[in-house]
Amino acid sequence: MNLAIEANLVAGEKEPTGLGVYVDSLLSSFARNGKWTAAHTFYLLHARQEWRGKDYGRRFVPVSYRMTRSQFAGIAFHLNHTLNALHADLFHATCTAGLPPRLSIPGVVTVHDLFQLTSPDVPLRTRLLMRLLFRWTRRNAACFICNSAFTMHELTRFGIPEAKTAVVLLGSRFAFSPQEAHRVSSPRRAYFLCVGAIEPRKGQLMLCRAYCKALAENPELPDLIFAGPDRGDAHTLREMAAAQPKIRYLGFVGDEELADLYRGASLFVFPSFAEGFGIPVAEAANAGLPVLCSDIPVLREIADGFAEFAAPDEDAFAEALLAFPRSRNERKSAAHFSWDACARETMRIYQTVLEKAGK
Repeated sequence: MNLAIEANLVAGEKEPTGLGVYVDSLLSSFARNGKWTAAHTFYLLHARQEWRGKDYGRRFVPVSYRMTRSQFAGIAFHLNHTLNALHADLFHATCTAGLPPRLSIPGVVTVHDLFQLTSPDVPLRTRLLMRLLFRWTRRNAACFICNSAFTMHELTRFGIPEAKTAVVLLGSRFAFSPQEAHRVSSPRRAYFLCVGAIEPRKGQLMLCRAYCKALAENPELPDLIFAGPDRGDAHTLREMAAAQPKIRYLGFVGDEELADLYRGASLFVFPSFAEGFGIPVAEAANAGLPVLCSDIPVLREIADGFAEFAAPDEDAFAEALLAFPRSRNERKSAAHFSWDACARETMRIYQTVLEKAGK
């Protein structure tokens, strides 16, 4: 089969966050499976002048559908023509809304969240374009892959029948040894860690204020380290770090450094106000870290059973940070999140969609 996959987010992106990690991890898992690479050609669709992403193997062929600098124009006017020219059997749009207005082959779309369709924090022009794309996607998609049951239920509010959805949990990029995944770090020598793009909905500035409140009561708390690319709040975070030496912001870090950060932390903190899944929570769980995260529905779904929860406000997080050194020996067993499992379920969905289409 000729499987076409939207890969624009890994065609040259230097600082990929959740969506780029998803695409890269999915393609990497496909590439590791010899049965799939023998049976399928994977066309990596993108809207750049040239492919500058990694080489996933000889059966992974980058193809551009670019018309102008606008990816929207490429999707609207050139994507379906490109898919037909490739004789593709199926197209997987790996972002929330990304199918063209007309699609000649079966389409699968991954829905990560509905943030860009609904949030007033997203520029109006972007919201309008995303809603138009979503209108086409809703009409043309054979199946919606949702990264959580929470996202799936949110999607049904947009008129998508639950029968056209499938929940596929995401994974962790890192494989930690059993010794690493069961170690108990000393809070005196380790640090609190927060990973994710620095933007308002991720709650990092709230966490900084909560941490400063907690420090006023216990100056011996471990340092607080942030890692992630700037998506709007990094300037303020740097200012807060400059005012408090125990707060450090590292900016974007590569996979090797990020794995080392997970290994050395005593607590992983995820203060997000809104999520579709929360890949860093999965990575921290695989590392065997204690996890403290916001008490919001999707994180309850993903992390209940191994994480501690706090209301997403300063006072609640300050109290939870102060309680950690006293409660750290009461850790729960963590779940295991696998990109290979995600890839297997995704491939099963491809096969089901193709069978229904008579291919």
